[in-house]
Amino acid sequence: MTYKGTVKFYNKEKGFGFIYVENKPEDVYFHINDWKNPTIPCGNDEVEFEIKTLEDEREKAVNIKLVKDIVKEDEIIIDEDNSNLNKVHKRNFNPDRILCKGCNRMIVPRLIAYTGNPSHSLCPFCGTIVADFRNKAPLINVILFLIIFIIFVLFIFWYKFIFLFIAIFVYFIFG
Repeated sequence: MTYKGTVKFYNKEKGFGFIYVENKPEDVYFHINDWKNPTIPCGNDEVEFEIKTLEDEREKAVNIKLVKDIVKEDEIIIDEDNSNLNKVHKRNFNPDRILCKGCNRMIVPRLIAYTGNPSHSLCPFCGTIVADFRNKAPLINVILFLIIFIIFVLFIFWYKFIFLFIAIFVYFIFG
């Protein structure tokens, strides 16, 4: 016999959940292996299923089919910087993941470190640089280089002046 119910709870980490059925006193247990849909169960999804009685007299939902998805496909999600509207299936949205601008996949960027400091992060699929933590002020580096170079050159010429001064001093003293 086929029953209709609503997904009340689903634990992604453990892969089980419960379905509320109006004419049953207790919620019906289900496991993800009995879910016959390409999506992950979500609270308030309306489903059809069959009930199988287990050896210990508990009931389990099997052959679970999604009747009405509570989350709309292609729901618009705004990026954190509000500059890019992306059509993303809300069910696959995870706050730990971001949208790669290179391959348009939801990714967890891979951090690249150089000498123990974060350098940049990459998309694991296409290699696009997601965030660059390297020095953003190359002009400061150029200015610092020029200052150090000028000090070095002056230091070298200063030694020449010292040697010239010592030579003149020795010439006048020892004549």
